Parts: sequence; structure tokens; C-alpha cells
Amino acid sequence: MPEHAALDEIVIARAVAAAVQRVPGVAGIGQGRHATATYGPNQVIRGVGVTRARGPLDIDIHLTAAYGAAVDLPELAERVREAARAALDDLSVEEVGGIDVTVEDLRVGGEQP
Repeated sequence: MPEHAALDEIVIARAVAAAVQRVPGVAGIGQGRHATATYGPNQVIRGVGVTRARGPLDIDIHLTAAYGAAVDLPELAERVREAARAALDDLSVEEVGGIDVTVEDLRVGGEQP
């Protein structure tokens, strides 16, 4: 069995969430009405869904972007994907099917409170 198969989805979601929250322009994750989440024993990681139907993992990230004059949502989504990919690489997760980013809302006044 591959080493990464032993990783729990909640561990993966926690690492991805932490990486995404550090991306400049991200005002928050998992705060929207339709936000996804990953559930584990006595814990929930909101804003990051980790699923494995068959084969590779699929990562679904829902975030609120900081609104400003220089906001470029496609560029922000790409930076979020890069941060998620780096977090997955740090965990030695090799089989990733896709990393989908959904911007659910914009927050006026900057990044995370």
C-alpha cells in the first residue's frame, strides 16, 4: 500500500486549509453558505473538501477573497492551487486528481480579521 494512502482526509484538509489561509488575498475559508468541509472524529475543517472516489484525491476549496482595486480572482485561484499543491507535496501526497477553487464571496476591507 502506498505511504500516502495511510494519510487521513482530515490531516490533508487541515494542511491545505493552513496553507490557503496564508495566501495573500484570501480573507477566509469555509465561511460561505455553500462551503464544503471535511469531517473527522470530533473535528471539522471548513472550506476544504477532500474526496477520493477511486484513485487520486480531489480537493475542493471554498474561500472568501479580500476585495481591493488590485484583486485578480483567476490569479488568486492559481496562488491558492499552488499553496494547496505545496501542502500536499509536504505530506507526500502524489495522487491528486484536481484542486478546485471556488470564490464564494468578497470581503471589503482586507484580509482575515
